[in-house]
Amino acid sequence: MRLLGWIAIFVLTACAKPENPANHVGETLASLEKAEGAPIAVEPPPAAAKPPASATTGSRAGPRFDFKTTTIHRYPGGRSYQIQNEKVVAFHRAPEPDERAIQAWYHKPGAARRETTVARVDESRSGHVVLGAVRFVDLKRTVVYDRASGEVIRVIEQ
Repeated sequence: MRLLGWIAIFVLTACAKPENPANHVGETLASLEKAEGAPIAVEPPPAAAKPPASATTGSRAGPRFDFKTTTIHRYPGGRSYQIQNEKVVAFHRAPEPDERAIQAWYHKPGAARRETTVARVDESRSGHVVLGAVRFVDLKRTVVYDRASGEVIRVIEQ
């Protein structure tokens, strides 16, 4: 009987879903570094994210960030934080196993209000991949996905 108890405990702990890393959005850079440690890299935002000169400073998808005060702090495990004016404004991560299909996001509770942004071609991956992004307003998340396969590539928590 004692053996069955140990087996049950082992199965329950082995099958438990790992907890998501802490989302530090809204905190200061100092509190992020205190909780997560030093980043493995600090980079400027990618040039592809920079809006054209003719673009306005805001849109329905949210305000654009200032390239002069924004940095991307990368951490192990594919996690990164977007910092603007010494404050965490977004948390970027890989999708969880149950979040890898764009259709799964459409069926989440609270996903009714959403905004789709214009797709772009990403040539950094193998071949030409057309990416789309959907911002789920009530979930406070933006999902970047491959439009051909519906595979979610990145989850951004605001």
